[in-house]
Amino acid sequence: MKKYEPPLQPAKFYDRSYYLRHCAGYDQFSLAKIPSLDDRLRTALNFVRISGKSTILDAACGRGELVVHSARKGARVVGVDFSGDALRLTRRLVSFLPSNKRKRVKLIQSDITTLPVGDSTFDAAYFLDIIEHLTQADGQVAIREMYRVLKRNGTLVVHTDNRWFIRLFRYILHAIVRSLGGTHVLDDQSIKETGHVTFYTGRELVRLFKNQGFRDVRLVLPVIENMKQFSVYFKTRHPSVDRFFLSLSRLLSKTPLYYFASPTLWVIAKK
Repeated sequence: MKKYEPPLQPAKFYDRSYYLRHCAGYDQFSLAKIPSLDDRLRTALNFVRISGKSTILDAACGRGELVVHSARKGARVVGVDFSGDALRLTRRLVSFLPSNKRKRVKLIQSDITTLPVGDSTFDAAYFLDIIEHLTQADGQVAIREMYRVLKRNGTLVVHTDNRWFIRLFRYILHAIVRSLGGTHVLDDQSIKETGHVTFYTGRELVRLFKNQGFRDVRLVLPVIENMKQFSVYFKTRHPSVDRFFLSLSRLLSKTPLYYFASPTLWVIAKK
């Protein structure tokens, strides 16, 4: 029997409204010509060593914040997205860069499973919040493309949802928060509206990237970034209870349970 693959959203699904309403960091995006980075994007940027000789790929670049901040640090950057609206938002941000930085940015409209770039092109690549939008088969193809376009010893920075959290732990927290008169913003409908269709555990992610050729694959959990997600996803009417959830996150971060309770996962993979 053929394995079920969830339907994917067409490029038109990822329109301007999607990037300004559903993608994390939209609050910062609306505040300045070149917005500051939210915790998620700042974490990704800090994982990559950037110099004036660096060539960086931002796969599925979305609004383009990492494109412009990587260029500001001196890198040559290629931003790829199959959404025309995403590239228009990115192009607007790039236009606010000084001319010498703008020249170091190239934007391409393309599916990330068939990138129109040569082998061993990039020193590093951002692969953030992409794989959950792909079927398992397309996810494997996209990872192989990342491997192909990275230079030897190149770094791939990966961020995605945690299946243990999505399928189990959030329901436990949901019940607790509801009993305290709070709200739970990460419900099934909101997940569906963001186009997320495939979820992985940490162990599955590590195995997946190793199977596609990456030699050094590490699962990492930036505690601060993930702690703040608890306060985004769950809100009670009692500040003391909200502080309790942040304390709970700190406690879990010191135990193996954090691999189940963390809303998202980070993987650093070396070619």
